[in-house]
Amino acid sequence: MNNPVSRRILFKTAIALVALALPSAAWSQAASDLTARPLADKPHEKKTHTITISYADGVWNYSVYPAQANPLKTKVKRGDTLNWICSDGRWTVFFKNGATPLVDENGNPISTLNGASGTARGATIGAKPKDHDSFSYGVRVEPNGGGEPVVDDPEIIIES
Repeated sequence: MNNPVSRRILFKTAIALVALALPSAAWSQAASDLTARPLADKPHEKKTHTITISYADGVWNYSVYPAQANPLKTKVKRGDTLNWICSDGRWTVFFKNGATPLVDENGNPISTLNGASGTARGATIGAKPKDHDSFSYGVRVEPNGGGEPVVDDPEIIIES
Protein backbone atom coordinates (compact mmCIF):
# COMPACT_ATOMS: atom_id res chain seq x y z
CA MET A 1 0.00 0.00 0.00
CA ASN A 2 2.66 2.48 -1.11
CA ASN A 3 0.17 4.44 -3.04
CA PRO A 4 -0.49 7.28 -0.48
CA VAL A 5 3.25 7.68 0.19
CA SER A 6 4.05 7.89 -3.54
CA ARG A 7 1.33 10.48 -4.02
CA ARG A 8 2.69 12.62 -1.19
CA ILE A 9 6.21 12.47 -2.60
CA LEU A 10 4.92 13.29 -6.06
CA PHE A 11 2.84 16.19 -4.68
CA LYS A 12 5.77 17.64 -2.67
CA THR A 13 8.06 17.34 -5.67
CA ALA A 14 5.56 19.14 -7.88
CA ILE A 15 5.20 21.97 -5.32
CA ALA A 16 8.99 22.28 -5.04
CA LEU A 17 9.35 22.52 -8.83
CA VAL A 18 6.64 25.21 -9.04
CA ALA A 19 8.28 27.16 -6.19
CA LEU A 20 11.65 26.99 -7.94
CA ALA A 21 10.15 28.12 -11.25
CA LEU A 22 8.29 31.18 -9.87
CA PRO A 23 11.33 33.48 -9.42
CA SER A 24 12.54 32.56 -12.89
CA ALA A 25 9.12 33.26 -14.42
CA ALA A 26 8.86 36.59 -12.60
CA TRP A 27 12.34 37.61 -13.77
CA SER A 28 11.66 36.71 -17.40
CA GLN A 29 8.36 38.62 -17.28
CA ALA A 30 10.14 41.71 -15.98
CA ALA A 31 12.78 41.41 -18.70
CA SER A 32 10.15 41.12 -21.42
CA ASP A 33 8.41 44.23 -20.05
CA LEU A 34 11.67 46.16 -20.39
CA THR A 35 12.16 45.20 -24.01
CA ALA A 36 8.56 46.03 -24.95
CA ARG A 37 8.68 49.66 -23.75
CA PRO A 38 8.29 52.44 -26.29
CA LEU A 39 11.27 54.43 -27.53
CA ALA A 40 10.49 57.29 -25.13
CA ASP A 41 12.82 55.75 -22.53
CA LYS A 42 15.66 55.35 -25.04
CA PRO A 43 18.00 58.00 -26.38
CA HIS A 44 17.59 59.10 -30.00
CA GLU A 45 17.81 56.12 -32.31
CA LYS A 46 19.68 57.06 -35.45
CA LYS A 47 17.70 56.97 -38.70
CA THR A 48 18.59 56.91 -42.36
CA HIS A 49 16.68 59.41 -44.48
CA THR A 50 16.69 59.02 -48.25
CA ILE A 51 15.86 62.02 -50.40
CA THR A 52 14.78 61.08 -53.91
CA ILE A 53 15.23 63.87 -56.43
CA SER A 54 13.25 63.95 -59.65
CA TYR A 55 13.48 66.43 -62.51
CA ALA A 56 11.31 65.89 -65.56
CA ASP A 57 9.72 68.27 -68.08
CA GLY A 58 10.99 71.31 -66.17
CA VAL A 59 9.44 70.22 -62.85
CA TRP A 60 11.33 69.34 -59.65
CA ASN A 61 9.91 66.75 -57.29
CA TYR A 62 11.33 65.54 -53.98
CA SER A 63 10.32 62.72 -51.69
CA VAL A 64 11.83 61.65 -48.38
CA TYR A 65 11.79 58.22 -46.79
CA PRO A 66 10.66 57.92 -44.05
CA ALA A 67 7.98 60.31 -45.26
CA GLN A 68 7.93 63.92 -44.09
CA ALA A 69 5.37 66.68 -44.52
CA ASN A 70 7.65 68.92 -46.61
CA PRO A 71 10.52 67.20 -48.44
CA LEU A 72 11.89 70.61 -49.50
CA LYS A 73 12.63 71.23 -45.80
CA THR A 74 13.85 67.83 -44.65
CA LYS A 75 14.09 67.50 -40.87
CA VAL A 76 16.90 65.38 -39.42
CA LYS A 77 18.68 64.87 -36.11
CA ARG A 78 22.35 64.82 -35.23
CA GLY A 79 23.77 61.36 -35.90
CA ASP A 80 21.21 60.51 -38.60
CA THR A 81 22.36 59.48 -42.06
CA LEU A 82 21.14 61.42 -45.08
CA ASN A 83 21.23 59.85 -48.56
CA TRP A 84 20.33 61.35 -51.94
CA ILE A 85 19.43 59.60 -55.17
CA CYS A 86 18.29 60.83 -58.59
CA SER A 87 17.42 58.62 -61.57
CA ASP A 88 16.90 61.52 -63.98
CA GLY A 89 20.59 62.27 -64.53
CA ARG A 90 23.99 62.76 -62.94
CA TRP A 91 23.44 64.76 -59.76
CA THR A 92 25.38 66.90 -57.29
CA VAL A 93 24.36 68.14 -53.84
CA PHE A 94 26.42 71.09 -52.59
CA PHE A 95 26.16 73.14 -49.42
CA LYS A 96 26.36 76.89 -49.74
CA ASN A 97 28.30 79.47 -47.76
CA GLY A 98 30.69 76.82 -46.42
CA ALA A 99 28.07 75.64 -43.87
CA THR A 100 27.33 71.92 -43.98
CA PRO A 101 25.76 69.56 -41.43
CA LEU A 102 27.41 66.51 -43.05
CA VAL A 103 30.56 64.82 -41.80
CA ASP A 104 32.62 61.83 -42.86
CA GLU A 105 33.53 58.92 -40.55
CA ASN A 106 36.37 61.02 -39.06
CA GLY A 107 34.13 64.01 -38.30
CA ASN A 108 35.45 66.12 -41.20
CA PRO A 109 32.88 68.33 -42.96
CA ILE A 110 31.49 67.20 -46.32
CA SER A 111 30.18 70.02 -48.49
CA THR A 112 29.60 68.17 -51.79
CA LEU A 113 28.22 64.77 -52.77
CA ASN A 114 27.53 63.53 -56.27
CA GLY A 115 26.50 60.43 -58.12
CA ALA A 116 25.61 58.95 -61.46
CA SER A 117 21.97 58.58 -62.41
CA GLY A 118 20.34 56.04 -60.08
CA THR A 119 23.25 56.02 -57.61
CA ALA A 120 22.69 56.84 -53.92
CA ARG A 121 25.29 58.70 -51.87
CA GLY A 122 25.15 60.19 -48.42
CA ALA A 123 26.80 61.04 -45.13
CA THR A 124 26.07 61.48 -41.43
CA ILE A 125 24.70 64.60 -39.76
CA GLY A 126 27.48 65.78 -37.44
CA ALA A 127 27.30 66.72 -33.76
CA LYS A 128 28.01 70.45 -34.21
CA PRO A 129 24.74 71.74 -35.73
CA LYS A 130 22.38 73.23 -33.15
CA ASP A 131 18.65 72.60 -32.83
CA HIS A 132 16.66 74.42 -35.52
CA ASP A 133 19.77 75.24 -37.60
CA SER A 134 18.86 75.42 -41.27
CA PHE A 135 21.18 74.44 -44.12
CA SER A 136 20.33 75.54 -47.64
CA TYR A 137 21.88 73.35 -50.28
CA GLY A 138 21.90 73.20 -54.03
CA VAL A 139 20.88 70.29 -56.18
CA ARG A 140 22.31 70.18 -59.68
CA VAL A 141 21.08 67.61 -62.20
CA GLU A 142 22.57 66.97 -65.63
CA PRO A 143 19.54 65.39 -67.33
CA ASN A 144 19.79 61.96 -68.93
CA GLY A 145 19.81 62.36 -72.69
CA GLY A 146 21.54 65.76 -72.58
CA GLY A 147 20.38 69.29 -72.07
CA GLU A 148 21.52 72.09 -69.82
CA PRO A 149 22.13 71.29 -66.12
CA VAL A 150 19.36 72.47 -63.79
CA VAL A 151 19.71 73.68 -60.19
CA ASP A 152 17.27 73.83 -57.25
CA ASP A 153 17.60 74.96 -53.60
CA PRO A 154 15.98 72.77 -50.91
CA GLU A 155 16.82 72.89 -47.19
CA ILE A 156 17.77 70.68 -44.25
CA ILE A 157 16.59 71.57 -40.73
CA ILE A 158 18.12 70.10 -37.57
CA GLU A 159 15.62 68.83 -35.00
CA SER A 160 16.26 68.29 -31.32
